[in-house]
Amino acid sequence: MKKLIFILIVGSLFIGCSMWDEDSENLESNESLLVGIWNLTNIQYFETIDCSGVPYEIIDVNSLEQLAEYGMDEYQLKLTVTLDLNIIAIHTQSFDTSYVRDENVSTGIILDHGDQFCVIWDTGDGDECDECRDYSINGDEATITSKNCPLIVPPHPNIPCQIYTLVKE
Repeated sequence: MKKLIFILIVGSLFIGCSMWDEDSENLESNESLLVGIWNLTNIQYFETIDCSGVPYEIIDVNSLEQLAEYGMDEYQLKLTVTLDLNIIAIHTQSFDTSYVRDENVSTGIILDHGDQFCVIWDTGDGDECDECRDYSINGDEATITSKNCPLIVPPHPNIPCQIYTLVKE
C-alpha cells in the first residue's frame, strides 16, 4: 500500500512538472513581439492618411547633419515594453537655439492585438498622436504607423501619417 501511494505521489509530481513546463513554454510563445527596448532610427512623413505613396520627408534621427537642417542637436525616442505590456517612452530633444535639453518620460499600458497596439497613457501625457498604431516586426526592426502626429520641429503641424522605424537593443 505504501509503495502504491509513493508511486502515485511521484507520478503526480512528474505529471505536474510536465504540465508546468508546457505551460511555461506556452507563456513564452504568447509573449508579445513588442517586449524589449526599442530605439527610433528614422521617421517617414506622408501626406496621405494611410501612408501610401512616397514619403515627402524622411528624417534619420542619428544624422547630426540632417537634424541640424531642422535646427536640432538631438532627437531620440526610446520605448521600453515590459512582459506585462507596460510601456515607458523616453523622448529627448534639443534645439541649437537653446541650451536646454528637453526630456519627457511617459508611461502607460499597451493593448496588443498582433498587428496593431493601442496605448493607454497613465496621465494623459501621450505623444499627441492617435492612440492606436499598426505595426510590424521583422527580426530586430519594427515599423510603427502613427496617424495625426505633430512634426518634430516648430511650428509642429499635424501630419496625416508617419512611419517610425525602430531597432531593438
